Amino acid sequence: MNNAEFLIEARDLNKKFKIKTGFKINYINAVENANFGIKKGKTLAVIGESGSGKTTLGRTLLRLTEPDSGKIIYDGKDITKEKMKPYRKKMQIIFQNPSSALDPKMTAKQIIVEALGVHKIAKDKKEQNERIACLLAQMGINNAYADRYPHEFSKGQQQRITIARALAVEPEFIVCDEPTSALDMSIQSQIINLLMKLQQDKDIAYMFISHDLALVKYISDETAVMYMGSIIEKSKSAEIYSNPAHPYTIDLLNSYSQDDKAYNFMHFKSPHHNNGLNKSAGQKGCAYAVKCKYAKDICRQIKPEMLQITADHYCSCHLL
Repeated sequence: MNNAEFLIEARDLNKKFKIKTGFKINYINAVENANFGIKKGKTLAVIGESGSGKTTLGRTLLRLTEPDSGKIIYDGKDITKEKMKPYRKKMQIIFQNPSSALDPKMTAKQIIVEALGVHKIAKDKKEQNERIACLLAQMGINNAYADRYPHEFSKGQQQRITIARALAVEPEFIVCDEPTSALDMSIQSQIINLLMKLQQDKDIAYMFISHDLALVKYISDETAVMYMGSIIEKSKSAEIYSNPAHPYTIDLLNSYSQDDKAYNFMHFKSPHHNNGLNKSAGQKGCAYAVKCKYAKDICRQIKPEMLQITADHYCSCHLL
C-alpha cells in the first residue's frame, strides 16, 4: 500500500515505562515497534486484554504520551518532533469514562466553548452559540439542556457531550478509547451508531480501542491484535475473524461462546490472561511463547518478525 494513502501512520513506534521495585529498576515495553496506518474515513480497531498496551498506543500516537523512538506521520508529514498545537485541532480522543473526562464544575455549553476557544473556531458569540446548538442537536441533546452540569446527565448523555467536545474542533482523526465500555448495552449501540454516522458524514478516521470482539467486528475496517506491547497480527477485520493466524488471536476468538446471542457485547477473558504484565524490555523471544501450546525452542529464543501472509494480512509467529 502506498504510504501516501494513510492519514496517520506509526513507524517502529516504541514506548517504555520504568518500574521500580525496591532498589531494582526495570523497564517494560508498553509499545514495541508498532507499525500501522489508518486511511481517511476508515477505522482501525486495536484489541487485546487489559495491560496489553492499547491505551498507551493511542496516547502515544496523539503524543499525549511522548514516544521513546519511532515516527508518527500525519498526512504525509513527520510530526514526531513537531509542536503539536496545530495538530490538536485535527487529532482528538474520546475517553473510556465520561464522568472523569468532563469537568464537574463546567456546564455542557462551557465544556464545548472551551474547545472552541482554545482553537479559535468561532469568530463571535453568535457563531459560538450556533455551533453549540448544532453539535448538541447532532448528539441528540436538546439545546435547552446546555446549561446543565455533567452530573445532571445520564452516562450516555455524558459520553455524547465528550463526543461533541471532540467534534467541536472539526477533527480528521479520533482515538476512541473504549468509549462504550462504561455504558449499558442499550446506550452502547446508540453511541456506536452515532460514531459510525459521524464517520460517514465527515470522513473521520478512527482508532477504536476495545476488548469487545463482537463490537470490533461490527465497527472496524481493519483490526490489530496486541499482546504485551506488541502488535502480533493485523488484517482486514473480516479476515481476522474468519482466518486468524496467531495462536493468541485464535485463543481470543475461541474464548467466546459460539452462541451468537452470547457473542454480542461480551468482554473476553482469554484462557491465558496476562494479568496486565507487559513484556520486560530486553526479554528474548515471543512474548506469548510461555503460554502457547504450539511453542518451539525458537519461539523462546528469537522474537518473530511480522510476516505477510496475504495481501493485507500480517502476523508475527515462527509457526507460519
